[in-house]
Amino acid sequence: MKLHPGFGIQIDKCSTQQITQNLREHDLVLIRGHNFDQTQFKEFITEMGPLVANFYSFAEGSAMELNKGEKEVGVVRNKKGYLPLGGHMYINSGVGSWHYDEVSKNIPGLYYSAIYGAKSLTVGANTDFLSMRLAFERLSDGMKQTLRGLEVINQNRPLRTWTTKSYNENKIKFNTEMDCEEVNCGPIVKKDQMGRESLSFNPRSWVRFADWSEEESTPVFEFLTKHCTIPEHTIRHNYQDGDVVMWCNNTVVHYGVANYDIDSADREIWQLMFKLKGNDNDNIR
Repeated sequence: MKLHPGFGIQIDKCSTQQITQNLREHDLVLIRGHNFDQTQFKEFITEMGPLVANFYSFAEGSAMELNKGEKEVGVVRNKKGYLPLGGHMYINSGVGSWHYDEVSKNIPGLYYSAIYGAKSLTVGANTDFLSMRLAFERLSDGMKQTLRGLEVINQNRPLRTWTTKSYNENKIKFNTEMDCEEVNCGPIVKKDQMGRESLSFNPRSWVRFADWSEEESTPVFEFLTKHCTIPEHTIRHNYQDGDVVMWCNNTVVHYGVANYDIDSADREIWQLMFKLKGNDNDNIR
């Protein structure tokens, strides 16, 4: 079942080959009805390809934990005693901003994210997904030509002070700074292995185009952000327990919707990043 006329599909449980083919074609795949523990979730994803290291660095007891190693399952909790990632914990939070996962690390080639709904809410805590490929297709020919060949400079922003009730009560230590170096994340227009062009920039962390000033770049990025983030380019996913959502981080950005009570919600999702087998020659980077 198509989730959007231009991208995203819900499929039944099927072979790894069928899942990966749907990911390549539709950029986002939803499969419902799984009952995984963390080991089973990791095994399910690694059937499709090798894991990409999670680069998150959070204090013990924070909302996202990495279990045992950087390529293990990332756990996002909203639960008493944890910093709820669903708040406005820091400027780079996945809530309240469109973003790719770990785009500032400039991971080469196509890479994908997967989320498992371990404990979902009946209402709220949705994730919105946006197709940057559709957004590019709907630009004018003149703008497309202007963007081809331009490269994007990104920068992680400093973390903001946590202001939620949970933090104030628990006084959990949290790393309040992230790397703020500028990173060249490559062309703003990239092609996937099927030859389709897509915009590729992180709406929350762009700084400028390579060889352009920030003053020159800002009006273009502001236009593109406004153009990309219209509802016609998006899907809203309402999680159920056992959902697995996978998407291409090079062509789909996402947005955690804080439409729930972050201090009382009992919610948990698990996350991994991975590459697909056989994608070594992808020219997206």
